[in-house]
Amino acid sequence: MKFVALLSLVSLLMSGAVLAQTDELKTAERNVKKYPKNPVAHFNLGAALVEAGKLQNAVAAFKEAITLKADFVEAHIALGMAYNDLEQYNDAIESLNTALKLNPKQQDVAVNLAILYDKIGRTTDAVALLKQRSTQSPNDTTLLYNLFAVASKSDSTTTDAIDALKQMLRLKPNDRETQKALAELYRKQKRYDDAIDIYTALIKRFPNDAEAVFGLGVTFVYAKKRSDAFKQHEVLKSLDSTRARTLIELIYVEMPKRQQDTVKTQ
Repeated sequence: MKFVALLSLVSLLMSGAVLAQTDELKTAERNVKKYPKNPVAHFNLGAALVEAGKLQNAVAAFKEAITLKADFVEAHIALGMAYNDLEQYNDAIESLNTALKLNPKQQDVAVNLAILYDKIGRTTDAVALLKQRSTQSPNDTTLLYNLFAVASKSDSTTTDAIDALKQMLRLKPNDRETQKALAELYRKQKRYDDAIDIYTALIKRFPNDAEAVFGLGVTFVYAKKRSDAFKQHEVLKSLDSTRARTLIELIYVEMPKRQQDTVKTQ
């Protein structure tokens, strides 16, 4: 999962104007010499160094900006992003946590912090943070999507992923991809009837959606509904979908012998 757009490291002069694109680094270096105690000058230098690919030097510049102005939120964010690019994830987390404490309203910072938590295996912390933020901002689809993406990785948090998708569907009831994702999670939880209902409704609306047909076929396989799975295989063949072969192979692996469709779905 990629970071959301968090911060555009635009370079600001002391007057607040945007630096010229050419010779940006040299200009930033001159400004630091001219204004050595100005945190914005050091921030601008850090931004220019990031653009130049000199991340270690950028870290030093952002740190100096923070030394001069401890509550410089943008510098904490930029430092965190530089640490992320350097794969120093614990340092990145510390920087973004500080930025979030200084300005709790920054949703993008919270999302990126959660992504970092997940990246180092702190998935529970990532889910908890995203749940908290999505409760506060239930209409923020970026938060909800990231909650789904992180929570769906673990069986222990699949329910949180489902709740996120349900809220997304409340905001956009007819979103096809969200419906497919929800059906897939239902299948993962062995809630086959719920998954079948979603796929069936989708195929009614979009009869040529091979992905939905395949999803329905796979669900029938795991629900031990062999004849229904074969029907979806025939539909995929009629759609000339390469998924037809994948489905028929799955049918014979999971149900090698013909059996009655008497297994109760969950």
